[in-house]
This record gives sequence, C-alpha cells and structure tokens, in this order.
Amino acid sequence: MTIVDADADKLNIDRVIRRTIEVLQRNWRSLLRPALLFLYLPGVVVGALQPARGPFGQAPETHSALPLVGLLALIPYALFQGGLIRLTVADLRAEAISTDEAMAVGRRRLWPLLGALLLTGLGITLGLVLLIVPGLILATAWSLTAPVLIEEDRPVMETFGRSAELTRGARLQIFGVGLALVVLGLIGSLATSVISAPFPAIFSGALIWPLWRSAFSVAAGVAATVIYVELSGLKAGRAEAAATA
Repeated sequence: MTIVDADADKLNIDRVIRRTIEVLQRNWRSLLRPALLFLYLPGVVVGALQPARGPFGQAPETHSALPLVGLLALIPYALFQGGLIRLTVADLRAEAISTDEAMAVGRRRLWPLLGALLLTGLGITLGLVLLIVPGLILATAWSLTAPVLIEEDRPVMETFGRSAELTRGARLQIFGVGLALVVLGLIGSLATSVISAPFPAIFSGALIWPLWRSAFSVAAGVAATVIYVELSGLKAGRAEAAATA
C-alpha cells in the first residue's frame, strides 16, 4: 500500500471541512426556511427568557420557565436535525430529494432521535463531570448516533454501538473537526457579542444571538453528517476489499 493509498483510507479533516462548506453553499437557500422555523423561532422564545449579557451571551439572571422551555425547544431542534441529516446525505450521494421530503424524515424519526440526543448529551455530560477525558472519548465515539439513527433506521440503543464502530480508528480526526468547530464557535460568539453590544440585553438575547446559534447548529449538523458519509464509505470499502481478498 502506498502513502497515497493509506491516506485515502483514513478520515481526512480537510476533506470533511471542504465537503461541509460545499454542502452549505449548495443548500443554504433550501435550509433557510426550516432553520428559521425550527431553530431560530424557538431560540427567540428561549432568548427572551434569557437576556444576553457578557462576551458570549451568558445570562446570569434567567426566567424560572427557562428549563422547561429549553427542553421543549429540543423537539423542533431534533426534527430539524433529522431533516438536515437526510438532506445532507442525499446531497453527498447525488440523490434527488426535496427539503420537504427531508424534513418529513425528521418528523417520522423525531421521538427516537430526540431520545438518542438526550441520552448522548447525558452520557457526555456525566463523562465530562467525572474526569473530562471520558466525556471527550464518548463525544467522539457517539458523534454519529444521529446520522446512524436517521440513515440506518436502527433502534435508539443500537445507534451508540454502531457509532462507536464507525468512529473507531478515526476519533483523533473527529476530535480535530470538533476543535475546528470550537474555534468557529468562539469566533462567531465574539463577533455576535460585538454586533449585539449596542442593543439592550433582551433584544440581543431574543433576536441576535439565536441567529448565530441557529447558523452554528446547521454547520455542526452538516459536519457530523459528512463524517458519517465518509466513514461509512470507508468501512464499506474495507469490507468489500476483505471479501474479495
């Protein structure tokens, strides 16, 4: 095996970032309406209960209804993410699909996906609280649970094992993509802080910060789906090569 062949058999961070940007460029118009409906509008409600203060939109004083409203906002978020995953996979595989058809998949798999997202978040949070490193390991190992659930139509609990299987051997690269997203998040948050500084906290918290958070959610969701497509393709290629060897 040559060096070029070896590199082609691994997840490439530059390729993931490039393909993520390409998907966003091709689909931003079709994603705009559902992103406004399922991400931005719920973000407006949450932001109205959590006025933005500080350089990253922190809110030291929050409304007592915020935990419940934030939990309810996960429902449209999960619906959108399901549709986003289906649309991204279809784009990368040159499949014909409309935005409405993709969002219909999100609606069909809404409750399993919501359960998977909650379990993933809980597991990663516990890992981070305990020793940090276990949380980071779980974050990379379970980073593909949502794409697996949408594309492979597996039961919720099976998605964790399948995600761990797909990410095995590529978790360092996935961590690198995650770091790139963290940097993007910091830059975007600083820019949003500068833009929102002249406005009252209630205005910036309810109208400006949800714009950035919605855009970041879209980018992160596309990146995770690109990684899923890349790794599932690599795993399938290796299995075919082993079968014909």
